[in-house]
Amino acid sequence: MMGMMNELYIVITLLTALWISVKLPKIFPPAITMLIFTFSAFIGLTADHILDLPPYDIYDVNDSPKFEVWDFIYYSMYGFFGCFFLYLYQQWRIRGMITIVYIILWSMFSVFYEWIAVLAGIFDFSKGYKMQYSFPVYLFIQTFLLIFFHFVLKEYVKLKEKSSIV
Repeated sequence: MMGMMNELYIVITLLTALWISVKLPKIFPPAITMLIFTFSAFIGLTADHILDLPPYDIYDVNDSPKFEVWDFIYYSMYGFFGCFFLYLYQQWRIRGMITIVYIILWSMFSVFYEWIAVLAGIFDFSKGYKMQYSFPVYLFIQTFLLIFFHFVLKEYVKLKEKSSIV
């Protein structure tokens, strides 16, 4: 059973994220939701694989250094987290200096989630990676995601004004 802990964790986390996604009221157009989901998953996958592969190779994802189906499924979680991050940001109308607090709190939550993922065997940090490195990475990624989000919303409004298709 211990060898399947990471897969079980992935299934439970994925089902929880899907359940939350279905229950939340839809506030973004489907095209924007898909863009946020895809972009967030891509950023997570890219960040992990930069640090997971040579020349850095400072940790492993899941129970094998090779990319597996379970890795692909796990990376969808980054998509859900990006959507939840931006959903709450938009719902709570976070603006100004509160945005900094929001990003810090989400970065702390992300490190906590990562710590649980390490316990479940999703990440293997035995090659020298330290969890404290993750906090500034999350600060950067979540700031970048907010910039991306504002850009996408601005472009969506422009497209909507020009076309009746969107």
